[in-house]
Amino acid sequence: LMPWLTATAFLHSTMVQERRGMLKVWNLSLVMLSFALAIFGTFVVRSGVLSSVHAFALSSIGPFFFVFLALVVVVSGGLVFFRLPRLQTEGQFDSLVSRESGFLVNNLLIVGITAATFWGSIFPLISEVFRGEKISVGPSFYQQVNGPLMLALIVLMGIGPLLAWRRSALEALWRNLRWPVAVGLAVGLALYIAGVRQPMATFAYACCAFVAGTIWLEFYRGTRIRARNAGERLPTALVGLVARNRRRYGGYVVHLAILLIAVGVVGSSFYQEQTSATLRPGRSVTIGGYTLRNTGVYATSQPGVQILYADLDVSQGGSDLGQLYPSKHVYENWNDQPVTGVAIRAFGPSMDDVYVLISSLSDSGVPTFRIFINPMVNFMWFGGILLLAGVTLAAWPEARRAEAPAAALGREVVTGEA
Repeated sequence: LMPWLTATAFLHSTMVQERRGMLKVWNLSLVMLSFALAIFGTFVVRSGVLSSVHAFALSSIGPFFFVFLALVVVVSGGLVFFRLPRLQTEGQFDSLVSRESGFLVNNLLIVGITAATFWGSIFPLISEVFRGEKISVGPSFYQQVNGPLMLALIVLMGIGPLLAWRRSALEALWRNLRWPVAVGLAVGLALYIAGVRQPMATFAYACCAFVAGTIWLEFYRGTRIRARNAGERLPTALVGLVARNRRRYGGYVVHLAILLIAVGVVGSSFYQEQTSATLRPGRSVTIGGYTLRNTGVYATSQPGVQILYADLDVSQGGSDLGQLYPSKHVYENWNDQPVTGVAIRAFGPSMDDVYVLISSLSDSGVPTFRIFINPMVNFMWFGGILLLAGVTLAAWPEARRAEAPAAALGREVVTGEA
């Protein structure tokens, strides 16, 4: 996650260097930091210094990675320091209300999220040094620190594209923002009327609607202008607009994908329901409008593994939705460490994830289930697919214009001189 964040910051701020010759030190530092964080992640999962589900291996290669990481940080930092005279900015910030300032704030927010994630990751090591025991931070730390920073970043995604380079007039900016702001307020009010009473969730969804409104406005304006100037129909103008500005509009598609992911994160974070239930065959439990009935527990075997699984019928409002099969896998020579097989499936128009696992088994073989209803998780999957599409669109190379052969130009020059 951390190198992905810093690389994302670089992709944004490199546009400032391209356009205005600014943020050169920022850009080099972000590139070097992205590489260093990738090495740090490799070091963590192979050194055993942190206990985590991601630490999948323990080997003697950890110290070598640590030494390499230290060399990367020292050498790259030294190179930036010694080349500072050659990295002087070619421009300056003309106004706080400008696209350059927006990109700088974007960098600060993303680096802040990265720093908080890094601190939470290494906190067990810090606590062990000062208190003699490893203390891990829980999800609440990231929700309280990264949550507001991510929300501010989303709002900036809506404001940034409407800012002009060098300087933006406040009156013109508000003229561009008023309709997206109205959309955000309308969505927030509609959610409140519909019964959504969680203030932060309502505010987050309103912010997502605001950003979606600014993106729609950018597409609409560009398409309308092209249709008027080229005499094209709106669908044709839209395709031509995106084809001629792939990087810009591909970036907007990526922003839409981030909004979908944010909707999924907010929904699954604020409205998740969970319960534990011990169900004998024939017994059922109801949660989040879904009824799960245990029809039986069965055993089967495959080479090297014994599998115990439950057959759960899932229904909603009297309508049968299908089955789920949570399980326990016991492998040879690992009898005391059974592996949990999670049953997960999206049901209904709301695409809620019904997530079930067997947490324990009694001596008589009666299972205890942990059941989670995660609303809107599939928005994150859809957002991931759309993100890949947006990146592909933005990175797709544009056709180069044919140039006159150099030899022909040379003959013309020689002939002219003669």
